[in-house]
Amino acid sequence: AYPAGNVMFYVTATDENGFICIDSTEVTFIALPNISAGMDQIICHGSVASLNANGAESYSWFDGNEWTPLSDQSSIDFFPNSSTTYIVMGSDINNCENSDTVDVSIIQAQLPDIGPLINIGCAPYNVTLNNNISDAQSCEWIFSNNFSASSCGTQNFIFPETGCYDLTVNMVDVNGCDSSITYTDIVCVEGVEAAFTVSPNSIGPSNSSINFSNQSVGGEEFIWSYGDGSSSDEFEGAHQYDTSPQNGYIASLVAISPSGCVDSTSILIAYEEQLIYYVPNSFTPDSDEHNQLFKPIFTSGFDPYNFEMTIFNRWGEMIWKTQDHQSGWDGSYGNKEGLPVQAGIYTWIIKFKPKDNDEKVILGGSVNVLK
Repeated sequence: AYPAGNVMFYVTATDENGFICIDSTEVTFIALPNISAGMDQIICHGSVASLNANGAESYSWFDGNEWTPLSDQSSIDFFPNSSTTYIVMGSDINNCENSDTVDVSIIQAQLPDIGPLINIGCAPYNVTLNNNISDAQSCEWIFSNNFSASSCGTQNFIFPETGCYDLTVNMVDVNGCDSSITYTDIVCVEGVEAAFTVSPNSIGPSNSSINFSNQSVGGEEFIWSYGDGSSSDEFEGAHQYDTSPQNGYIASLVAISPSGCVDSTSILIAYEEQLIYYVPNSFTPDSDEHNQLFKPIFTSGFDPYNFEMTIFNRWGEMIWKTQDHQSGWDGSYGNKEGLPVQAGIYTWIIKFKPKDNDEKVILGGSVNVLK
C-alpha cells in the first residue's frame, strides 16, 4: 500500500535482440475518506439510537447482519431490539470508499419493586408501601381511585372508602430508563356496618317475643347481646324476654367482616304497660252512700299527670271538668258547690297520654244519671 501522494513508476523492457528500452509513469494515490460513525452508545430498551456519520459525500448504513443498505443518509434513527454493531460505508467525490462501525448496547430498565403486595384492612385503612429500587431517579404512584404520589421510597396512603384498588408505578431508574408496572388489587379495604330491625319494637304483658332481622352490610360473623344476659351468634332470629320485671332491654349487634373489621349498633326494646281502664255507664247521685260518683278507673298504661275528663250536657255545654284521675263527678253543675243536675244522659270526654309514648288518646262516651 502506498501513502497518499504522487509515485513515479519505471519500467525496463528488453527485446529479442537485446535492446533495452526504459519508460516511466507517475501514479497519484488519493487518501481514503476518513469516515466516522460516531461514539458507541448505550441506550434503554425501546429507545431510539440516533446515529450520525461524517467524512464522506454519500453513505450506506448496515446493521452488521445483512449487507442490505438501511439508509443512504448521514443521519439515521434505529430502534434496535438487542445490542447491535452498525456499519456505515462512505464514498468521497472520487468514489473512494471507507467504513466505520458503532456499537449500540441495549440495557433493560429496572422495574419497580413494590411491597408488600397484599394489603387488606378496615376503613379507614392506613397503608405503607415501599419501592425496593433504592437508586431510582424518580417515581410516580397512581392508584385507581386517583390517589397519587411523586417520590420514591416509602409511601403512606389512607383509604377512607371500601373497595379494592390497583396501583401503577412509573419509574426512571439510575440509568435514566423508563419503566412502568401495574399491581392489581394491591390494596383492599373492607368495611362493615352493623344494622338490624326488630318486630315488634316493644314487649309488654301480652307480648314477650321479639323477632330480630339482620340488616348488616359486609359482616361475616355476628354476636347478639339481648340485654338480659343472653346472647347468640346466629345470623338472625327471635328472642323470648322475661316481662315480669316490667322494664325494657337494650339489644346489641356486633358485626365482624372477614378480615376482622368490627361495627356495632343497639336498639332499645321498651316495656309498654297494658292500658287498663273501666268507665261506668251510669251512677246514682242520690245521697244513699252507694254509687255516688261517676269515676272512670284507670289502673295502668297511662300518665296520671297528663289526664283530663270533661262532662257535657245534652246541649254541648261543659258542666264539669277535672285533671285528677282519682276525682269523680258527683252529678252537680260546676266543680264547687254546684247544683244537682237532672236525671238523664250526659256526655263525657277523657283525654290522656299513654305511659310509653307521646301520642294523645281521646275517649268519649255517655253516662246515665239516675235518681
